[in-house]
Amino acid sequence: MRLYVLLVCWSFGGLMPLFAQLDTKPLISDVGVDEKLGQHINLAQTFTDRHGNPVKLSEIFADGKPVIIAPVYYSCPQLCTLVLNGVRDLINEMELTLGEDYRVVNICIDPENTPQMAADKAANYFATLARPEPAEKNWFYLTGKSQVVENAMDQIGFRYKKVDEQYSHTSVIVLVSPEGVITRYVYGVSYPAKDVRLGLVEAADGKVGRTLDKVLIYCFKYDPLAGKYVKDAMNLMRLGGGLSLLLMVVIGFFLWRSELLNKTEAGT
Repeated sequence: MRLYVLLVCWSFGGLMPLFAQLDTKPLISDVGVDEKLGQHINLAQTFTDRHGNPVKLSEIFADGKPVIIAPVYYSCPQLCTLVLNGVRDLINEMELTLGEDYRVVNICIDPENTPQMAADKAANYFATLARPEPAEKNWFYLTGKSQVVENAMDQIGFRYKKVDEQYSHTSVIVLVSPEGVITRYVYGVSYPAKDVRLGLVEAADGKVGRTLDKVLIYCFKYDPLAGKYVKDAMNLMRLGGGLSLLLMVVIGFFLWRSELLNKTEAGT
């Protein structure tokens, strides 16, 4: 019995670092997220892409699409893989189309990670996408020098810390408008497609997505405590009242038209 208890304790002890990192609370001091909603990020910052070429954030934002930023590092043994898996699943599940409606940018927090490491990681994930072609030019795997990375992470409020040979950090993706304004933070390693889709439509000011998505934005509002979009009762009532009024007008028109036809036929 004692051996069984020890084995159970060891099992939970071994899993604790993973579960702890999935929480939005910091593992250690100086690690976490300070949300900076409404603030601009510096689009003039220059990173290195997976091909070893310099790329400015402004080039990624140049086509007027919202962007998902995922802070990770490519040599991460645990959490970053889960984050990237979540982003991959999100791309596969979301009705918005990568490249047409939005882009994704991984910013590596480890300045020692190389473009080759970024390229290897990208190849692995591109191969698991339902549609890998758009990812080649729209899912960016960036690396950068220490100061550039630190500045970028400070601008989005992402606090991380090197512990031994690894980095302690939280799991989050950041939604950014085409102008570089931070609009949403989505925590965890599994990102609800509906919530992210609505967040991207909102970030783009309705310039991406279907007409239905724009209606849903009106009917739902983001609840920061729940961390998701919830029904907006007031807007739903307004929409319902508007539809009822429209329905009454349509019915009234057909009744009037029917009565007019009946009178015309009676007169003949």
